[in-house]
Amino acid sequence: MFKKNDYNHEKLTIAVIFSVIAAAFSVAGFFFNNTEEQVLKALNTMEAYKVGGQANREKLKKLYSDPNFATTQGQGIDQALESMGGAAANNNAADNNNGADTTATTSKTLSPEQIASVLDNKPLQGNKDSDIVLVEYTDFECPFCQTHFTNGTVASIISSEKIATTTKQFPLSFHPLAQKSAEGSLCVLELGGEEAFFEYIDKVFTSKDPSVANITAIAKEIGVKDTEFTECLNSNKTAAQVAADMKEGQSLFGVNGTPGNVLINKKTGKYVVVSGAQPLTAFQSAIAQIK
Repeated sequence: MFKKNDYNHEKLTIAVIFSVIAAAFSVAGFFFNNTEEQVLKALNTMEAYKVGGQANREKLKKLYSDPNFATTQGQGIDQALESMGGAAANNNAADNNNGADTTATTSKTLSPEQIASVLDNKPLQGNKDSDIVLVEYTDFECPFCQTHFTNGTVASIISSEKIATTTKQFPLSFHPLAQKSAEGSLCVLELGGEEAFFEYIDKVFTSKDPSVANITAIAKEIGVKDTEFTECLNSNKTAAQVAADMKEGQSLFGVNGTPGNVLINKKTGKYVVVSGAQPLTAFQSAIAQIK
């Protein structure tokens, strides 16, 4: 028997169908009755509305077009997969079994002049007499760099492999606090020396706050006069060296994300790049390639 409720339900269904059809014809009519330029303008307005305005849309376009952003996003995906036991975790397990690390490039060779350019007069910690030096290209606002420095990986590399390390600056363009905190590290090196430089790096990463206010407080805490630090920072005098570090990492080693890790054998010139915040085993495997 046909019930009244069934009838009402059918009426509602028919109404919804007609509404959908009408909307479809309305959209189609818009596309047919407007020029390509008008359609694109409307679509652009809709996309801008989603992110709070055209200014934000332009910022996102700049962010998405930056290759460093893609690299950092990829590292995040790899870490998420690893935590879930996915592809990244499987790769690491295979590395441990066969001694080959897929995160490291095949070893290549630097000339004596290139070695000198990268390492001469650079601050070192660890075993300074070692033939092997780990060069870290880093960003103080990068969460993977923070993890890499605070989880003990770097300290473990130094102690277990008896090597030296140095840190170079690679502030990514989409991290607004990275540039000044990078310049700040070189101001500390100039004003406080090698020991203060590495103490600054440790404290900035541990605090997870690379703001100008915090790095100024850190500089003062480790013995650098705050007035001298502020004067150095405001003068932008170390910005050129930061840019040189980035250019070196990109052009010489192909670094395009952080942390970018380069292991160099000073005696033979052999080097290998290990990308990202990798476990100790990845670095041990890379070191074995260049010994």
